[in-house]
Amino acid sequence: MQSTLEDPEEWQDVESGMSELSVVGRAMLARLFGKELPRFLDIFDDLFPDAGYHSEVPPSIQLISEVDTVVPLEFFPVFRYGDNSVKISDERTLFEVASRFPGIAANVRRHISDGPVAQLPLRQVGRICVPVLTDADELAVTLFRNVALEKIDKEIDKFHSYGSRLAVRGPWPGGRVVDRDGILAEILCGISGGMGKGWPDMLHFACHCQTGPDIPTDVTIRLSGENQDVDVRLVHLEERSGQLLVSQPLAVGRSNNLPLVFLNACSSAVAEPMTGASLPAFFLRNGYIGFVGTEAAVPDRVAAAFSGMFYREFLSGQSLGQSILQAKRAILAGYRNPLGILYTTYADGDIYVEKPEEEDSSG
Repeated sequence: MQSTLEDPEEWQDVESGMSELSVVGRAMLARLFGKELPRFLDIFDDLFPDAGYHSEVPPSIQLISEVDTVVPLEFFPVFRYGDNSVKISDERTLFEVASRFPGIAANVRRHISDGPVAQLPLRQVGRICVPVLTDADELAVTLFRNVALEKIDKEIDKFHSYGSRLAVRGPWPGGRVVDRDGILAEILCGISGGMGKGWPDMLHFACHCQTGPDIPTDVTIRLSGENQDVDVRLVHLEERSGQLLVSQPLAVGRSNNLPLVFLNACSSAVAEPMTGASLPAFFLRNGYIGFVGTEAAVPDRVAAAFSGMFYREFLSGQSLGQSILQAKRAILAGYRNPLGILYTTYADGDIYVEKPEEEDSSG
């Protein structure tokens, strides 16, 4: 995905795009914080004096809020706010400007205040203990698709290229899972079963997602196979999860270790403004480990590239947060575009994939 821009006019286009992103971010800051903006920025300067792309250790920031009041901190140029002297003319200056945004310079984790906390097993990495996905032989991923996506075949092929490190179930719809009932069963994992009960470590969606402007809860995951289209609305997920919980014995309880969800679809992390209905809120409140999604539309080719870079890093031993951050930066380098900033994470950034013992023996 390497590219070079030799024409200064092309770099001017990059400069223009980043400038607009900065203007919008500063306007949002002024609108949200008003007279308190200087104090808000001083807090970031005090806490993260060395924040930026070249920071030896990227800062970690946790946002705790109600689902309908999430502040999109990733898009605010809070680092080196008053420095407008750098003009983009090459890759170095592009990264310098982009690193003013926490979405590029930091590991940002969102947390919904009333959501349960995942209780993953711990494993020692270096001198600390971190939460891990526990299948030591392979990371089990259930894959959901929409065949209308331009780069869907490339994204699926990338999953299979990891060999024994990644066990892929699906893609659905297709094969034995072709209708909404089957899709709901695969997504909900029995709700109370949790990992270690035959369910995967992750659910990955390569599809479309839309929020209806007229119906408050009309959040829809749009899937398709070779001969079938399946729309799964948020209300379908909520209804079926309630039925599952009512039908199961009270002693079973609700697991906080259901799979990590990666919804690689446009606007998958957006909350419906009237009710706060959102996919992140649904999954987190029902005990899923976490949720990764996007705040706005992302081109298919960029989404496929981001997915590939994320899994490459995650399977190589990087943490969830670092894998997301590296994928964002790779998109910035490869496309000269900060689209990766649109990916947001509702999960513990310190989650790792547990690797087989023989792969760890040299470390």
